[in-house]
Amino acid sequence: WSDVIGMDEAKQEALEIVNLIKDRAELQRIGGKILRGLLLVGPPGCGKTYLAKAIATEAKLPFIAISGSEFVEMFVGVGAGRVRNLFSRARLLSDFKGGCIIFIDEIDAVGTSRSHGQNFGGGQTEYNQTLNQLLVEMDGLKEKDWNIVVIGATNAPQMTLDRALLRPGRFDRKIHVDMPNLDDRQKLFSYYLKTVKYDSVNVHIDRLARITVGYSPADIANLVREAALFTVRGKRQLITMRDIDEARERIALGVKRRIKVREEERWQIAYHEAGHAIITYLLIPTQDVFKITITPRGYTGGVTWTPEKEEILIRDRQKLLGEIKTCLGSYAAEKLQFGITTAGVDSDFSVALYTAHNMVWRWGMGK
Repeated sequence: WSDVIGMDEAKQEALEIVNLIKDRAELQRIGGKILRGLLLVGPPGCGKTYLAKAIATEAKLPFIAISGSEFVEMFVGVGAGRVRNLFSRARLLSDFKGGCIIFIDEIDAVGTSRSHGQNFGGGQTEYNQTLNQLLVEMDGLKEKDWNIVVIGATNAPQMTLDRALLRPGRFDRKIHVDMPNLDDRQKLFSYYLKTVKYDSVNVHIDRLARITVGYSPADIANLVREAALFTVRGKRQLITMRDIDEARERIALGVKRRIKVREEERWQIAYHEAGHAIITYLLIPTQDVFKITITPRGYTGGVTWTPEKEEILIRDRQKLLGEIKTCLGSYAAEKLQFGITTAGVDSDFSVALYTAHNMVWRWGMGK
């Protein structure tokens, strides 16, 4: 249980389920019944599968893991048969071991809303039969009061799932597994850096946590792995902050392009990126100008990193206007310095227009 880092609220909810599974007598004494279904919802890479495995390990019960896509077939009846086999196996294990946990990953592959009518083919008929069988099997767990819990995980919006799947008696308990906060990211970096050799004087874990707002646990693990590759490539013994920076740019923007950039273009790119940095520094106090580079990567000639200093749940009008001004800062810098502008502002204008459109048409922030 201690290996599951962060997500304290989700762990607390999950621990309650574990205690109910382990101590059924207490629940039955007051006439209660065990939860049948638990749905883990959240962005990709946030530890939903990891949490499900931890629940099974903590409850000391057999764990059957399967992906939703494994039920889906083009031949009618195959998917429903697989669902029946899965639950038969779970009931057998429950008889011998005292309980069982079924984990269905990416449940949206088998649990999205059913289609009805005469104008759909065999594939849709098979899909409907598979979902119907899953609903029937989950209802069937009540007959003998089996000690079986079905855990589903999805990163799709809940509204896409069939309503019958979410009703009480099926997936009636939902746990939201969110992106890690500042403290969680600090713990995650400490955890993953333990597995590698790094320069503890040069690498500051608290700073890493601050500049990775919006990173999932999977992103953090990948960042450390990539940094280790850069260290090996550079024939160094310890991972440094420079390796982590290189890895971060490599993941976000792609490999460095070995192209010859004219001196004039280099100055244009430099002023373009400086425009972003200055406006961010002056107008967006919630963001930090972390790094500016004019090394070409992917489709970009350069980039200005301006990560959030802390998590922001909702953005207000001032924040959004600041983002638009930051986008336009590159255009203004080019015009001030050279008297002309370049096509390098294309993506900046696209972001600014998209934000402005949403402010007016979706969020009522226009005059």
